[in-house]
Amino acid sequence: MKTLGVLGLGLTLATTCLPQAAFAQAPARPADARQTHYQIGVMERVLEGAVEHGAANLRERLQAIAPDAPAQLLILGSPRVRGFRLDGYGVFFDVEVPSLNGTLTWSLRTLDPGSAAGSPAVPASTAKPVLPNPRRAPGTIAGAPDRQLNAAAVAPKPAAADDSILDDPNEAYRTEVVGALTQAMLDYSAPLAVGPDEWLSIAARGIQDRPRLGPPDTDGQTVMIRMKGADLAAFRAGQLKADEVILRVEKRVF
Repeated sequence: MKTLGVLGLGLTLATTCLPQAAFAQAPARPADARQTHYQIGVMERVLEGAVEHGAANLRERLQAIAPDAPAQLLILGSPRVRGFRLDGYGVFFDVEVPSLNGTLTWSLRTLDPGSAAGSPAVPASTAKPVLPNPRRAPGTIAGAPDRQLNAAAVAPKPAAADDSILDDPNEAYRTEVVGALTQAMLDYSAPLAVGPDEWLSIAARGIQDRPRLGPPDTDGQTVMIRMKGADLAAFRAGQLKADEVILRVEKRVF
């Protein structure tokens, strides 16, 4: 019995110590790999901020058209970004963009009288005008409290800002976000050390949150944005201007 007890204790100690010994013999993570992981994490937060910046630009355009609209409800959710370094290719980021509140934009488009092209004109009222009350003082509105009629009261309201955001809200949102992501790639990608023959790429797509048994969203689009490492190096060396690099950016929609 004592022999069996000693054997059992020995096996227990061996099983307990084996993982620790295995981890102790594992090679340490290279310092450059840790630095690369850190820089990619920083760029992930930068790209999240770029998506939020594009959404803020869209809110400002919306507020110019409908100041009373709840612009804070226009964007549903928060962006999510994951970055990877791929050997022989470069650095790749998967950007999940929050969806646009279609109900809100549809409501604004419906309430905006000038958003629908070719809408029928509202017929003039056939009701007889209200005759002035001779017992009231001149210059007041009939049937209303004693409020003096002045130029400010009858002046036409300023027209809403001319913006095509309500014609296609999704396209306006996509344009703002893609523009902000492209500028962020140009301004903040230097620490990633993308090689001249490598690519800095972003795949921007809508967040696909749906029930497990729900149908897949086959209408979702992914925008691919790619910058060549050589173009980024030429920009930082002053050989290319920012607008010249942006013209060389590859953008494709899938």
